[in-house]
Amino acid sequence: MNAPASGLMTAEHLGMPEEEMGLGDLLAVLREYWKTIVLVPLASGVVALGVGFLITPTFTSTARLLAPQQSGGAAMAMLSQQLGSLANIAGAAAGIKNPGDQVVAILKSRTIADRLIDRFKLRD
Repeated sequence: MNAPASGLMTAEHLGMPEEEMGLGDLLAVLREYWKTIVLVPLASGVVALGVGFLITPTFTSTARLLAPQQSGGAAMAMLSQQLGSLANIAGAAAGIKNPGDQVVAILKSRTIADRLIDRFKLRD
């Protein structure tokens, strides 16, 4: 029996006319190859998981704080007209009155404080 180039078994390659192949025949083929159908993806997943845990995570990150711009231009003016009240409500809820307050809030964050303590060895 010659298998087709695609590797798929059809009724013709199983030695029966196509109109006679039904659900029972399909289940018989699946029952015959169930170990391959289950074990190959499972083994591949376990190997991929193992390799994923063995690889050392490497990443770099850069954060930059830009000074707030006081003049935003025409696009910013149009946006503030459309969303002015919404922006005011959001800023008031966060306790931010101007863009400078946002920079100060970021600099007072726990992450920045921990980095400064480590960098200047303030615990020593």
